[in-house]
Amino acid sequence: MIHAATHGRGRGQCGRHRYDTARARATRCAALVRPRDGLSVNIRDEHAGDEEAIARLTRQAFLGQKHTCGKEYLLVGALRDAGALSLSLVAERGGQLVGHIAFSPVRIEGCEQGWFGIGPLSVLAGHQRQGIGSLLLREGMAQIRQRAALGCVVVGDLNYYQRFGFKAYPALRYGDMPLFAQSFTGEIPQGTLHYHPAFDICNT
Repeated sequence: MIHAATHGRGRGQCGRHRYDTARARATRCAALVRPRDGLSVNIRDEHAGDEEAIARLTRQAFLGQKHTCGKEYLLVGALRDAGALSLSLVAERGGQLVGHIAFSPVRIEGCEQGWFGIGPLSVLAGHQRQGIGSLLLREGMAQIRQRAALGCVVVGDLNYYQRFGFKAYPALRYGDMPLFAQSFTGEIPQGTLHYHPAFDICNT
């Protein structure tokens, strides 16, 4: 799935923003957490050599899902190849990658920098409903916020994402898709959302 959220009120503005990808990657750190079943899960940055495992778990996680283009596993690689994978976290349990979340830059009319799209967010079927997706989302949001991001957007299930502070804003649009956002500044930009061109792979 692809998810995002917004928090704030009123007519927002973009403001100036400069995002240093190299500096951001250098500050990433691992987090050891425990989901609801009590088994430890390590949330960390993706490492060189994780690419195939991430693609495999992403493909498996989306099998049989209602809202899927069937190419989410290719999307992660396309974002990485384009240098647009701003943040890529994995959930590791017992030496196995069981979850992954991606953040990539988005463009909103009148606000060219500082906003990020969340997704795909993937958790292997045998490890779902154990809080791992929530851990990935919370850790990713915390890290992207520390890097002076203005906010995040996501397409997905409002019942799921509203628990993390995401809301729908009529002035922020992405076709007829259910778009939700969370602002870190209290300002919500208005206009049409554009994901990175790598997302076009889901339309081919």
